Amino acid sequence: MRRRLLLISLLVVNLATPALSQESSHAEPIAAARDLLAGIERDVAALEHLETEPKPAGSEEQALLELRRARASEDLLARINDFVGAVVELQQEGGRIPELQEAAKKFVLRIDPLARKRIAELNAEITALGAQRDKSEGDVRDRIEAKIARRTELLRKVFQATFQNFQNMRSLGLDSAEAGARLGEAVSDRAEDTLSRLEIIEGKVVSLKAQLSVNPDDAAGKVALDTAEAAKAFAVADLTAAIDMLSELKLDTTKYQQALIQSTGQISTDILDPRVAFGLVRVWFAAFKKQLVENGPTWAFKLLVISGILLLFHLLGRVMQRLVRRGLTASKLRLSQMLRETIVVISGNLVRILGVLIALSQVGFALGPVLAGLGIAGFIAGFALQETLANFASGVMILIYRPFDIGDGVEAGGAAGVVSAMSMVSTRILTDDNQVLVVPNGKIWGGVIKNVTAEKTRRVDLSFRVHYGESVEKIEKLLGDIVVSHPKVLKNPAAIVKLHALEDASLRFIVRAWVKREDYWEVHWDLTRAVKLRFDRENIRVALPQHQDYPSHSKSGPRAESMPG
Repeated sequence: MRRRLLLISLLVVNLATPALSQESSHAEPIAAARDLLAGIERDVAALEHLETEPKPAGSEEQALLELRRARASEDLLARINDFVGAVVELQQEGGRIPELQEAAKKFVLRIDPLARKRIAELNAEITALGAQRDKSEGDVRDRIEAKIARRTELLRKVFQATFQNFQNMRSLGLDSAEAGARLGEAVSDRAEDTLSRLEIIEGKVVSLKAQLSVNPDDAAGKVALDTAEAAKAFAVADLTAAIDMLSELKLDTTKYQQALIQSTGQISTDILDPRVAFGLVRVWFAAFKKQLVENGPTWAFKLLVISGILLLFHLLGRVMQRLVRRGLTASKLRLSQMLRETIVVISGNLVRILGVLIALSQVGFALGPVLAGLGIAGFIAGFALQETLANFASGVMILIYRPFDIGDGVEAGGAAGVVSAMSMVSTRILTDDNQVLVVPNGKIWGGVIKNVTAEKTRRVDLSFRVHYGESVEKIEKLLGDIVVSHPKVLKNPAAIVKLHALEDASLRFIVRAWVKREDYWEVHWDLTRAVKLRFDRENIRVALPQHQDYPSHSKSGPRAESMPG
């Protein structure tokens, strides 16, 4: 190492002493190149100083010194590459500085054999450390693993510097064929080693994941898996760098690109290469064919078993629904039709869900994590579906307190009509003109619910206004006769006909008659029509609103109003 440093330092001194020809148009690039050359001299001096330091006794001190030497070497190589790049850029811009060009060429020619030797040294060190690691355990093994990681990272950087030096050789017009061939061979070996390492690590990752699936609480297994995943990411980065260098060297990278895509699962532009794409298809097809031959009968049997389980539990669910429906029908519990149907549907679905869980267990799914996952998913969905859950809760309250049932006439949630269906989140109402309204249960439960058909009987309330000059007894008798004569008016409770109020321009009479629920509108319309016809025959004067200019003795008929019950 000292000999190499001496050669580079002598080269720097010899190149720095000649006077550089100045060109006003390239003064700044030339000055920058000079600064880089001076920096190279400083890096050589720093590296020489580290090389002359005595070797420390402790292992940590040795590792620290090695790290400082590695960084100094990296700085020197990087500065030399920057210097060569500056000279090439200056040359492309027309700045012909022979001294700088000569310096760049000599640096490039010196770096190539030194870098190749350093690559060989690092490979030997990594191999030796690997042998030590295989014989060690515990903390000692971890420390050796860390050393291997540092050497591997340094080896990658040396490869990148060597590749940059090869590009510099081409840019300076030097003969780079032999250097390119040697570099391609070294990078190919590096790619093969990395590919083998990646395959070993992937096997370890798969094994650790299988162990954790059986014992998820294994802390040591989790740590080992994290370490293996980190090693895999490191190997993927190494293989990616090797593929990039091989592509620049015009060498075949199909095998490595296929391995990279299979390992990471990420589709990149490399898939557009027909050789890569067809190679992956062949690999996948071969793997599928192998799995089909080896595991096909097992898969077919499992599929048959799963299908049989699902079909069986589906039929059991239907049987359960029939049994629950019969039991609820025969029960003395006064359950609403909606609640009965809900209980029937839930009972059948619970049986089917049990069948699905048993079927999943047949293909290796652990029911514990599945149920836990469903719980977490339900917790998350609770935040996203708050409005729906509120409607669901309102549906439960409606089922419990039974303010109405299917077939009842209701006014609720801003809608009026007959309840035709109900789910746990909404109620379906059919209006008198045959429109279907779907009302959220939260809107129904949060407001006033009016059930007009909950009782077997209803009261028909009518109101009539007549002129002040009419006889009260005559009107009461006339209205009473009309109500009593209707066959669908109930005798008990008895109907009521009364003078209700003395208004500004009229006498107001009310009629309250009890009828069966299904006869309400028929009696309402019949009584209104009968009163109109009877008033016309008896020449009863009807009072009209004062703001309208009507004759005092109108034959238009009585004004009937529904009265609140």
